[in-house]
Amino acid sequence: MAAGVRRWAPFALVLVGPAAALLVTLLHPGPSGHWSGHLAAAGGSVGVAVALVVGLCVVRPRLPAAALASLVVVGAGLALEAVGNIRAARSLWETTYDDAEAGTYGPLYDGYEWGHTVAERGDTVVILGSLAFAVALGLHRRVGVRVAVAGGVLAFWPPWVYPALGPVLLLAWVHARARTHDRAAAPDPPVVVPTE
Repeated sequence: MAAGVRRWAPFALVLVGPAAALLVTLLHPGPSGHWSGHLAAAGGSVGVAVALVVGLCVVRPRLPAAALASLVVVGAGLALEAVGNIRAARSLWETTYDDAEAGTYGPLYDGYEWGHTVAERGDTVVILGSLAFAVALGLHRRVGVRVAVAGGVLAFWPPWVYPALGPVLLLAWVHARARTHDRAAAPDPPVVVPTE
């Protein structure tokens, strides 16, 4: 049982991003509005970046250079998302505007448009980096074809819902697969016959 738990434990990395977003949502000051959604999205991006770093530390020796480079691209996209969302949140700080009101009055606030633009560019960079990561793992046979295709499809998961979902799941899969292969390749322990 413990070996099975250790094998699948890296999939818990998927919970880090939403947990960070929830924590930011619970701890933000003042009234909620459109700005608090941006603040939660920034927290989620930072949480996913932490999950990617932890996952990378776990599977680093098993990743080809192309996969590492694509994770750097994903990290840059997550940074852009966080910066853009924080700037958009700061522009409307502690207002109670909902999405419709923010669309009307938001452009009147300094940094609102810039923050949205940077966050959207970050979304695009995350999607491209996630797709490149899935392709790199598939081409270098670190995952099977089906898993690489699933990772490629998950690269298009909307980043404003869950950024970089594909890379987080692929890192967990690489770790789970490696643990299975490590156990299968390990020699059987010697049989000790008691002597009388």
